[in-house]
Amino acid sequence: MLDLLKHAIFYFEKIYLKIMCRNIFKGIFVFLAFLLGFISLLLLSARWQLLNSGFYKNTLSESGIYKLFENIAISTVNTYVSSGTLEPNSEIQSNYLLEFLLTNENFRKALADQTVKFIKEDLDVQQVLQDTVEKNLDNFIAWANGEKKEILIYLPLSVLKAKIDNDKISQLVTDTLAESANLSDLPTCNSDQLLELLIDVNNIDIFNLPCTHPEILNQLNSAIIMNFLGTTTSDVNIIDWLLPAQVQLENDTIAFTKLVTDAPEINKSLETIKQGIEISNWLLLLMLLVSVMAAFAAVLFSTGNRFSIFFKIYLFAGILLLVISVFAGFVAPDLLANSIDLNTSLNIGEGLKLDTLDAEEIEPYLKGLLVIGLAKFFTAPLIIGGFLVLINSLLFVISKLLEGRYKEGEKPDEKNDISKTSSDSSKLQKIDDPEKPQLTNKPEIVFK
Repeated sequence: MLDLLKHAIFYFEKIYLKIMCRNIFKGIFVFLAFLLGFISLLLLSARWQLLNSGFYKNTLSESGIYKLFENIAISTVNTYVSSGTLEPNSEIQSNYLLEFLLTNENFRKALADQTVKFIKEDLDVQQVLQDTVEKNLDNFIAWANGEKKEILIYLPLSVLKAKIDNDKISQLVTDTLAESANLSDLPTCNSDQLLELLIDVNNIDIFNLPCTHPEILNQLNSAIIMNFLGTTTSDVNIIDWLLPAQVQLENDTIAFTKLVTDAPEINKSLETIKQGIEISNWLLLLMLLVSVMAAFAAVLFSTGNRFSIFFKIYLFAGILLLVISVFAGFVAPDLLANSIDLNTSLNIGEGLKLDTLDAEEIEPYLKGLLVIGLAKFFTAPLIIGGFLVLINSLLFVISKLLEGRYKEGEKPDEKNDISKTSSDSSKLQKIDDPEKPQLTNKPEIVFK
């Protein structure tokens, strides 16, 4: 009886240690599969958004940030023109007329009003800016994903040339002159008065005219455009000043290296970024592979319905992704936007002196950009997490159903159980006792 108890304890310790080792290794592989799986899926969702131009385009568009840019452009132009800092073309020597006009407060104010009206009604800054940003985003993301060998920069020169030509500038100047000098209140000049005024149109005092005439405005228009552009011909456009003559565009696009030729550090940084993106793609793939291999290793160390542990790992990873996505994408942004004073935190308005735009008008756009951006960014992990939860829940339930049917189909055989018990007992009796010699019942055979 004592020997049997010793053998029972010995076997119990052996089986217990085996089970403990199995559980320890299974726990290590489960933790490794879960951790790497969760991190790799989170990084996968981040890559999905960060290297997708649609994420940026939709975020900027829905946040109304282009309206903010239009307001900033209008405010800047209004401040720049009305403050008297606008200067004529320095290459033209006879700038008396233009300098005279730009020193007149009424003319500057009228010019600022007409320019703002032109920006709002004719230039359509929002649409031009949105098209420019979105096309450049597409070009950059295509380069980052390896679809293009170099970054292409889109510059909407043809669009701007169509919207800003010499005729429109002439009309803007004409309206400005008429508004600032109150020409509509003056009588029409007779031929002698008109001839006297047009003798030296560059030195005319438009704000003290005795009379008015359409020809006077035409002559003033030509003189002012000559001061700005250096010519009155229609083949010269003010937009041509934006780029050096040696920069040639093809369909309004140019390679970044050709546009910025004297910045090798920038080009080197861009190449480093691209190499980092390629390396990160391989690392992400490796993490996913290691996670799946660890999950299968955990399956090998499991008993019973082994594959249920595989489904559980990614089920809980999906649940965690869902929780983080809902909180970080839809709860935290509102709390953050309502609790932080962006005027103070971002120093909005410091050094910014705009007539029609202040920090209080900028803040709603930035808060909207924060809320919408985070919501869209965490949409990807929300989708991935939901997919994991759905698929692995179904697979887990199916595995449990199959396990139940398998157990119901098993019918134990009593004879097999009895023979198995007898066999186990005989094995226990045959185990060597290190302290006692083993007795055998074999008959001794004697040869005569």
